[in-house]
Amino acid sequence: MHSVQRKLRPIEQQLGSGVSFWHVPAHQQALAEPAAAADSLRSAALAAEPQAVRRRGENELFLAFSSITAMIIEESVTRRIQELLKASTDLSMGNEYGQCPDEEQQQACSAWITAAQNVVHLICPRPDTPYRQKADRIAGASRGLTIHKAVGELAAVLKGLLSDAQAGLIAAVADQARAEIFDDFLDHADAYARDGRKNESGVIAGVVFEDALRRVCRKQGVPEKDRKLDDLISELATRGELSGIKAKRARAAAHVRTRASHAQWDEFELDDVRSTIALAREIIAAKLDA
Repeated sequence: MHSVQRKLRPIEQQLGSGVSFWHVPAHQQALAEPAAAADSLRSAALAAEPQAVRRRGENELFLAFSSITAMIIEESVTRRIQELLKASTDLSMGNEYGQCPDEEQQQACSAWITAAQNVVHLICPRPDTPYRQKADRIAGASRGLTIHKAVGELAAVLKGLLSDAQAGLIAAVADQARAEIFDDFLDHADAYARDGRKNESGVIAGVVFEDALRRVCRKQGVPEKDRKLDDLISELATRGELSGIKAKRARAAAHVRTRASHAQWDEFELDDVRSTIALAREIIAAKLDA
């Protein structure tokens, strides 16, 4: 993972110095502002909003950002499969001799196979997945003038994959998308921690930790709505999703999350934030990006 500058602009470039990212409405384009005006905005927001309202807004913005991004990727993958299947109808047709009629179709078939294989790899990142193994065998075979038959075979694989994806398999793509989004936010938290800015780092790390933990719960069939983090941690530990040591670390991270969301800055230390960042990365890597 590269530095903070890799995908997201530094938060203060997006929102202006001193403005917390959850105070900007999701529909409003972030504007760079002079520091004095930004600080005034932040102070006014803090004074006007109750803690519960601020926390709800913070969660809604972050969750909306990650969910919308993942949803867009899911829809894009589904749409791409449908486009490939539509194109395969003509490409899989041969002449009266069972061969590609011309070099142009051979080239189009070759490009189609590459695109189809790429989609299969995206949905099935593990090499031992049956869909991926089948697609790789079809794509790797030497076909020559009968390459159009490979298009037909691979189109059949895509049809089966699309059915399974619509039944839930495509959630793996969403999880990977969210993992990348979370990683970007954790890069921000890391940067703030390196600068000794405990408060900003703690807020971001806490949000990512909670959202990741709740997504793990949903992935494992653990009801999480309206339940406290400590309760969720206990259930995940009981189910063997968290070891005893990791559950203890998770409770410490939940403490950072709660205190940071209520601006109780004296209730946690920078080392606590660093531990929260590290644990969030571990959970994401093991449970969402696997």
